[in-house]
Amino acid sequence: MKELLDRVLTALSNIGNPQAADGAFVIVPHDHEVKDLQSFQEGPRRIKQSIKVSTARSLVKYVKDFATEYTAIFADLKNEKFTAVLDYHDPVSGPAWGDHIVSYSCPRDSRWNTWLGSDGSKMSQTNFAIFIESNLIDIVAPSGADMLTIAKELQAKKKIDFKSGQDLSNGDVQFTYNEQTTGSAGQIDIPQEFKLGIPVYEGGAKYEVTARLRYRIQEGVLTMWYDLLRPERMAEDAFQEVKAEIEKGLADKAIFFDGSI
Repeated sequence: MKELLDRVLTALSNIGNPQAADGAFVIVPHDHEVKDLQSFQEGPRRIKQSIKVSTARSLVKYVKDFATEYTAIFADLKNEKFTAVLDYHDPVSGPAWGDHIVSYSCPRDSRWNTWLGSDGSKMSQTNFAIFIESNLIDIVAPSGADMLTIAKELQAKKKIDFKSGQDLSNGDVQFTYNEQTTGSAGQIDIPQEFKLGIPVYEGGAKYEVTARLRYRIQEGVLTMWYDLLRPERMAEDAFQEVKAEIEKGLADKAIFFDGSI
């Protein structure tokens, strides 16, 4: 009984004074609010940070500097993003806070965006020629000179009546037309497909991408477009190359998971 009374008297004597809890917090008496004393310490109890880096190399460097015993990296193919959780859960020691995160989103190259953005878009023969001429540097086969000639021939045929298109034995397509102003006829030979050399990501390796030529002639009007052959596979390959680069740079510093977080 005496011990209980002593404890009550001690508590009463401390009314109005802040009470320490584990040295990291205090309990303010009047409203019993818990106040964190972390800002008065020499440093934070743990790192709580979420940053974004602009290169895979920066991600590797950051993870190397701050990796813990169990650092996890999530390779998110769908969103083309890598997220490293430096203080992730350890299956041996148990759950962790997961407050220290660094991420890298693979930036698409402008050339890839240009060709992918117009993939399957129907154009007049003039607009198609302008598009080809504007992006001629990305075409690796046929030669740039041949594609430039084709583009200029198409641009010149603004007021003509296209009659037909036929496949040739050499794999080209031949368009037959009549010029309305002069009454003369002519033909234009263009390839059924052409190949691009463009990178998927900024600063990445160039990929050979096949573009198949498509066309339609309705009431003498020629409409043209191209279809890229499985561009999603190129994007997947490029992502896996970045993943391999990061894995090589980190060696055994982190555990990789395929997926998002």
